[in-house]
Amino acid sequence: GSLEVAPNTGIFVSRPAFAENATETTNGTDLFDYETRFVAGLGALYYEYVVNGADDGAVIEERWYLDDVVQQSLSSSFVWSRGSFGIVSDRITAPGASGIPNGRWRLDVLVDGTLYSTATAIVGVDVGTPDAVFQFAASAATP
Repeated sequence: GSLEVAPNTGIFVSRPAFAENATETTNGTDLFDYETRFVAGLGALYYEYVVNGADDGAVIEERWYLDDVVQQSLSSSFVWSRGSFGIVSDRITAPGASGIPNGRWRLDVLVDGTLYSTATAIVGVDVGTPDAVFQFAASAATP
């Protein structure tokens, strides 16, 4: 499934959602054009997830992977201070005109060292290709 909950924690972290665009408002970042597959040359990959039941002071860690290789420069952690419910919205970007590198981008969200949620976005595909064709090609390429 999309969620791993540690026993008896009462903490819920939604599966991260990815988007191509966002607007900044006084209440934070509002994402739109939600997708899981994006064309090559993407300037920014926006994401958001819900945290419910975490205590202030909990450490939220975002671990980014590109094709299953951890991306230390993008991974980060912060101390939760939003009360028992909050929405985390942010983005990753890449310098230069070529944009976010192509590949399978996975975001793992941990709370106090325990994995609670994960999701994958694929950058650099022809978004007109049907999912079934892409899934077959991806599985055929995986040993």
